[in-house]
Amino acid sequence: MKVFIVGGAGVVGSSTAFCLAIKGTADEIVLQDLNFDMAQSHAMDISQAIFLKSSTKVKAGTWEDAAGADLVIIGAGLSPNRMTHDPCKDIAAMMPLINSICNGVRTCCPDAVVLSLTNPLDVFNYVLYQRSGLKERQVVGLAANDSIRFRWALGHYFDVDPSSVDAYAIGQHAADVIPLFSTVRVNSVHRPLEQEAQQEVEAWMKDWWKHFLDVSANRTAGWTTGAYAALTAEHIMGSEKGPICASVILEEGLAIDLPVYLGSEGIVRTALPELTASEQERFEECKKNCREKINKVLTYIS
Repeated sequence: MKVFIVGGAGVVGSSTAFCLAIKGTADEIVLQDLNFDMAQSHAMDISQAIFLKSSTKVKAGTWEDAAGADLVIIGAGLSPNRMTHDPCKDIAAMMPLINSICNGVRTCCPDAVVLSLTNPLDVFNYVLYQRSGLKERQVVGLAANDSIRFRWALGHYFDVDPSSVDAYAIGQHAADVIPLFSTVRVNSVHRPLEQEAQQEVEAWMKDWWKHFLDVSANRTAGWTTGAYAALTAEHIMGSEKGPICASVILEEGLAIDLPVYLGSEGIVRTALPELTASEQERFEECKKNCREKINKVLTYIS
């Protein structure tokens, strides 16, 4: 399995490369970046860090080195101090990046699955899909982080190890996350929560994120993103099984986060569980808002 990482010299790209390499999941990882020397530095450093545990080959390269890649991971994007958090302006600023990715994939590895880590995630994912001409199943966005933070908050609430908790969060990454309390399991046992408890868990999630931003200045959550980008890649490669949340092209004009099964060709099928009436209502509103946001961005960049 060959992995090509765009933005491999950045915090997110290099973290993803390390998390993949240390497990030996990929045979070869190529780090591409405008700062080639820094990509080379990371490749040399990671190679020495992993060789006692893994035989993965890590090197710096250009788009020419993407030939034969099974998976292209997009770790590049606007730096935090350049992001306006206006999707129209941020996507417009990234159009040169998006166009270069589309051209690179079409030219060098048209059959590869493309895993995007770039915010605004769902909008970026849809624009990349539209401009690339790739099949819907080939275009995947990282969305596991929201479910992980939901599980972390539930572990805090139940005072248990969060690894013993299963639960999904769907919707729009960061912008409109919907924790599915109907899916909560602790040690495989369903644990229903009253409305007040649900509000407490959601508040804890928001407070955690606010505190992270307060202490992080312009630093992004690079280790979390790298770890769960690598996990998503492992689902694509087949070394991990079962559903995982990802941003998918659900229908025309809409990319949104859902549990899905992944494989070597990308999205195999969606795995959205049965929702409660209130969850379904919230999800339909989220889809409407996301579709409007995507259409607004498409109009703006055209």
